[in-house]
Amino acid sequence: MINLGHLKYLTQFDKMEGYWRNLLKDYPDHPVLGQEATSVPLTLYGDEGQALGGSWMNYHWCPDLSPCISTSACSRFLICCIPASMYVFDENGVNLTLQAATAAIRDSFNELSTTGVPILDPKTGERVLTLKFWITNIKGDWKFLHQTFSFQRYATFEEVCWMCRCTKGSNDAAWSFTNVHPTAPWMATIYQDSPWLVQPSLASLQGFNLKMLAVDILHAFHLGCGRDLCASAIRMLASRPGHWQGRTQEDRLQSATVRLREYAKANKLTLTLRRLTKVNLTWESSEYPELRCKGYDTFVVCKWLSAELTTRDCGDDLLATVCWSADSFVRVMSKAGMFMTNDEWRHKIHVGHLFLCSYLQLASRALQRGERLWRLRPKFHLLWHVVHEHRSSQLNPTVNSTWMDEDAMKRWMRITRMTHKRTAAIRTLQRFLLGLPAKLRSIEL
Repeated sequence: MINLGHLKYLTQFDKMEGYWRNLLKDYPDHPVLGQEATSVPLTLYGDEGQALGGSWMNYHWCPDLSPCISTSACSRFLICCIPASMYVFDENGVNLTLQAATAAIRDSFNELSTTGVPILDPKTGERVLTLKFWITNIKGDWKFLHQTFSFQRYATFEEVCWMCRCTKGSNDAAWSFTNVHPTAPWMATIYQDSPWLVQPSLASLQGFNLKMLAVDILHAFHLGCGRDLCASAIRMLASRPGHWQGRTQEDRLQSATVRLREYAKANKLTLTLRRLTKVNLTWESSEYPELRCKGYDTFVVCKWLSAELTTRDCGDDLLATVCWSADSFVRVMSKAGMFMTNDEWRHKIHVGHLFLCSYLQLASRALQRGERLWRLRPKFHLLWHVVHEHRSSQLNPTVNSTWMDEDAMKRWMRITRMTHKRTAAIRTLQRFLLGLPAKLRSIEL
């Protein structure tokens, strides 16, 4: 890309030193120290997509300081496309196929971190400087991190978290992830040991630190606990008369739909969720309520519920508190910069903790009443780490959200669907590379 004149899409030089000055507060021993002005930070992303009747693992990288970071076509660059049908596992459950692929990716990035890429004067051909490139974040959904890093602690295991040793509480409730008291024993284990038996390939990246494995707010909240929150809150309000008009639950849901759509229109918010029904609230099933919607719809519905319950008395202060605090701490993070101010950081911690405690109280109350409401899934624990993680840099957790990466994944899968299954892996890469120059030329910087 540099040789073809595309350097301007890879970083903003005026922001690099400030970026590293902040980030090195978290990683004081990082080998980039002293080379900040010529070091470009990158993020590695991976996820599986569906195409040609199967799953495909795609890895791509993104420049953290790209001037077109919000345009996925010009800031996400595909590395490989691997059919899940080719996965091979060893006796410990390690995905040998992905380990081999990420070993090659690791070696390539390590060369970029140590040798770098020379920048030549176009007139004289002499070397002006050498740019080096460093992976600073690795992100994707929880399943991707588990597959790539061979976690022995995962949502489907008794020990659920790669950052600490909390459990589902089957053997000792004190170690349960639902225990958020400051004296919970698992809090003393955060980043104290490795979450794998065999070191994964990417753990040998130059400057690697376990803190670089990011929690994705999109999957943890907007496609996880946030949908549980919205569905349980709507179900509670629609189950009793008074808050929304209507004699039956269906009538109240219809009234709620009208109010939701009016709110979205008045606040110029995009809403793809057409209506609230018992079907998309999983009301009549034996499962816990979960709002079947897109991630951005969760944001809109949560914001609407906060307005509904704080401007009109619903008769349940705890319900109003959990909706307001969820909307508030997520919204502040979403509007903050890459590195949060002291006030924004404190808001995240205190209001986020209020959300966690309020949600747990509602779940406990529902359990005592024998109601299937306020599901507590392991993703709830990831939000605890988002709220309480210690970062001297005050790096905004939403930097690691995968909204644009998911958009890029859709494009990779569209390309794959236009190929033959037997040659899809190589053809996807080739077609991506063929289309990239035109995509870059379409962006004016």
